[in-house]
Amino acid sequence: MALVSAKTIILFRSCFLWSLGYMLVMSPKKVSEHPLVLLIGQAMEIPPAHIEDSNQLLGLLAIVLITAGLSDIPLLAVEGSHYITVNAVIVPLRLLIFFAATAWAYVSPENSLLHNGLVFAYGFVEVIINFLIYVVVREEKNEIIGAEIKLRHQD
Repeated sequence: MALVSAKTIILFRSCFLWSLGYMLVMSPKKVSEHPLVLLIGQAMEIPPAHIEDSNQLLGLLAIVLITAGLSDIPLLAVEGSHYITVNAVIVPLRLLIFFAATAWAYVSPENSLLHNGLVFAYGFVEVIINFLIYVVVREEKNEIIGAEIKLRHQD
């Protein structure tokens, strides 16, 4: 039995994305100058991101992040084996995409728009969260399969 369920981690990811989207609209400097973002960027020797409060693309980015958080809510409503099947497909794909994006942010040239601490830190956090979801979903799948095997052997 997992300490935290996959649904709890998915809800945490949704809240994280909503909060990040909100903070990008209300105070973008707090996001780019957050100690965790600076720490991860400095540890990987990536330059920090410089965000201007008047950048109009931050609104679009906030909408994308909030929508990504909202897209996880239907996954919480699915029950039973469909829940495991859906997450067994979506989570590894999402993990692969964010791992590739994080790696690209690290190895991209210095003048690239993706080569900054904010992009790397966001991708890094997404990789960690999606890996946790993947591990817990696998454990829940194994528990369901184990229960089905016990039922078959009892009959």
